[in-house]
Amino acid sequence: MLQIAGRRRGRTKKRGRLPDHCLRSAVGRLGPFKHRLQDDAERLGPWEGLDGHLALSEQLACERVWILATTYNRQKCLDQNAPRSKHVVERLTKLETLAGGLARHLKSLDDITRHRLQTAGTGVSSFDFHFPLMEEADATGLPAPTAWHSAEEPIRWVQRLEALSRYANFTLSMFLRSKGIDGPDLPDKGGNTNLYKAIYGSAQWSLVNEGWHLYELFKPGETTGTEGGPFHLFLLDVFEYATGLDPEEHSKLESWLKRVSGVNRQYRELVRRQEILRKELDAIESHGSVPNSEDNSKRCEELRKELATLERERFELWPLLYPYSYPEGRAG
Repeated sequence: MLQIAGRRRGRTKKRGRLPDHCLRSAVGRLGPFKHRLQDDAERLGPWEGLDGHLALSEQLACERVWILATTYNRQKCLDQNAPRSKHVVERLTKLETLAGGLARHLKSLDDITRHRLQTAGTGVSSFDFHFPLMEEADATGLPAPTAWHSAEEPIRWVQRLEALSRYANFTLSMFLRSKGIDGPDLPDKGGNTNLYKAIYGSAQWSLVNEGWHLYELFKPGETTGTEGGPFHLFLLDVFEYATGLDPEEHSKLESWLKRVSGVNRQYRELVRRQEILRKELDAIESHGSVPNSEDNSKRCEELRKELATLERERFELWPLLYPYSYPEGRAG
């Protein structure tokens, strides 16, 4: 870590900064801004963000930094409270057991109990008093006395509960298969046991990844993975704004900084190259047959092959773009 007497390049270490100060510091690193308000930016232009699809302002930067910080806090909370695989296995197993058990219990009810259920406990067969709770509970779908229906007539509640039990079992099987777990008795052996992190990545990774796109929106081409560089300092300000903690000691963003910046930049270059080639291919194809159609056909074939190669390269980058979704490090 590049530290000299508590300082980073362009950042003086100060403990206990107020949240507004951290927010202003983070927003300031996205500037300078031509407009303070988003309405003015959209009315007067220029529309520089997202290849000309978004006008930029200080207000927009402030809103995006706030979203980045609150998303980090929410993900950190979810990350810390995420269930382990064994907990999901236990809860699905319990749901399967309870649903199946309740279905069996309903089928075993005697006729007197069934009669009382169908008459809101009154025992009056002609009971027709409007009782909303009976409708909410779908009382007519509960088992009825034997004489009230044929033996072949299905009991809705029993049908649903039996289906729910089977579905819980199916869900459990698919969950174990998706996690590469051989059986319900081995749910947490090996691999990442935090299910939220396994799906969405760590809060630190998300902050760096989403922060990269935000910084690139306002300062395209300047988002590098240099430790102590402008982008890193921006992330430290956002972290301190989100948590109130000293980022020098608690952020732990350095391990993701270079990796996220490098792969995002590489992916974006592939996308831009594809856009250029597609425009050229569309331009040729839109003209139809022309005198040099043989040359055009040859060029179209070259473009299609290059586009296919680039698409494959993009596909192969997905495990690096979303490492938590590809624990084995490959997309296919």
